[in-house]
Amino acid sequence: MDFLAAVKKTVELRLATEPPPPPRTAPLVDFVKALGEFGIIAEYKRASPRGVVRLDLPPWAYFAELQNSAAAYSVLTEPFWFLGDYRFIPMAKAFKPVLMKDFVIDKRQVEMAYGYGADAVLIIYRLVEREKAMELAEHAERLGLTPVVEVDNLQDAKEVATWGGKVVIGINAR
Repeated sequence: MDFLAAVKKTVELRLATEPPPPPRTAPLVDFVKALGEFGIIAEYKRASPRGVVRLDLPPWAYFAELQNSAAAYSVLTEPFWFLGDYRFIPMAKAFKPVLMKDFVIDKRQVEMAYGYGADAVLIIYRLVEREKAMELAEHAERLGLTPVVEVDNLQDAKEVATWGGKVVIGINAR
């Protein structure tokens, strides 16, 4: 089983056991506007599939430390490979707008991002079919979130650019 197939399987298991999202209490922020012309998005990542990155820096300390340098925070919520948690979102949101990063394959994850206070949600284009990626992006926009669609090639970037709406395209060519 390749990595993305394993990821999808664990997300499905998570979705079967996660409670519903909390009601949103944090104000929505226009993520694109918050970034300005050249905004830095600081990522909080405790681990990756290659191993632990850093566990000794609590999330709230990281967010406080970078509050004067970053325009927004990227918060990983995937618990198995990245040791993320939805509860990190409100900690970051206390300082800056938040992009929720996870392996999003279902609308419920978009709703979790919304409920926990994120302003944007990452959608990895090659993780789901084109129609599903569009559906997730549209759902995010209906909730007021900015969909950030990650592609890994120019052809997919051009495709996503035709969607309209407030979609932000991120390029991650490993």
